[in-house]
Amino acid sequence: MQNPFSRLKHYRPGENDSKENHATESLAACLVLSEDFREIFIAFLFGGADRVPEQLAKNDAEIEVETQHSTDEGKFLDILLTAEGYAVVVEVKVGASETEAQLDNYEHWLQEHYRKWSLFTLVQRDAPFQHRSAQRRFWADLYAEADRFATDSKNPTDGALLSCFCNYLTTEGIVMNTDFTKLMDYGKGWAAEQALSGLFNEIEQNVLQRFGSEPLNTDRFEPKGWPPALMFGRNGGWEGIFGKSVTNCKVTLWCCTSATVPSVSACEFHLWVQVWNPWHRNPWEIAAGALPAWFNHFDEQSFEKGSYPKRSPWPRCQWTPWNTSETLDSESWYCVKLRRPLTVTVEQLEDIECLSRELAGRVEGCIKLVDGLPNIPQLPA
Repeated sequence: MQNPFSRLKHYRPGENDSKENHATESLAACLVLSEDFREIFIAFLFGGADRVPEQLAKNDAEIEVETQHSTDEGKFLDILLTAEGYAVVVEVKVGASETEAQLDNYEHWLQEHYRKWSLFTLVQRDAPFQHRSAQRRFWADLYAEADRFATDSKNPTDGALLSCFCNYLTTEGIVMNTDFTKLMDYGKGWAAEQALSGLFNEIEQNVLQRFGSEPLNTDRFEPKGWPPALMFGRNGGWEGIFGKSVTNCKVTLWCCTSATVPSVSACEFHLWVQVWNPWHRNPWEIAAGALPAWFNHFDEQSFEKGSYPKRSPWPRCQWTPWNTSETLDSESWYCVKLRRPLTVTVEQLEDIECLSRELAGRVEGCIKLVDGLPNIPQLPA
């Protein structure tokens, strides 16, 4: 069997699919190190111990576990389990869904190399998809099996291993077992903070998935006295618009409740584009000449434009609507705000996947609007 600790060094944060690859290797490590959990996992795949093929059931201790096994066409099988001429392939997805071409390739490889085989996918969400050979399984269901095993196992090492694996799945946002309705009370307790962190993880993954390989960077902003925020930008891609800055995270999604913004009576998400923020430290000489053109780029019906005083929490400051004749001030904070924040209900928070997709769609729209801002002449070095 492959050494699971050696396998982990192949992946680095920031690489394509690094989260998915780490999840694959972490699961495979559990399968390698715990024979009892490997038996539970195989039964989970086949829908019960009584449905496991004889070759696998009789030779559980001899099952080989491999990750990233290469096919004849240069593709890679996430997890390959083999015993007595029987092969099981598990295609692992985090965030993304399956593709028919990928599963067709794996099916063809299995048909060429094994008389008996099974193909499974392990995914987060029940998105519409069907394949003639692949059977779909869910991370949340696997988490339940692993959590039960960790609790009931008489082997303390196995129990500790699977307990850590379950903790990893929730920490990374691969499995959501959070009561998101607690978000309505953000600012009043730890449970709401956990709910918001989980929602921000979902939104972030949704946005990154929408842009594929295009470079995006994200950040979180949660200082005392401000509403928490999730921010998005381009890795250098907006320098031609704003000039070089400490941060290019210009698109900001704020989570507001009555505890963080006194004027808010519900749970709301506000979306802004910070076209000039002194904290971002892009050149004021560039921004001063471009601000009118930047503001004109945004539709008046959908967005309101204006400024706040510098370095003051915005819920407590006076918003000044944009006036084309006003004197610009580098100490002010110039923003474009979506006129209608999204007010969420308890019912919406009970369907967190739908809510995160809607918020991610709004963020995507703002990022693309910023992409379309006119480039301005750069200052000489």
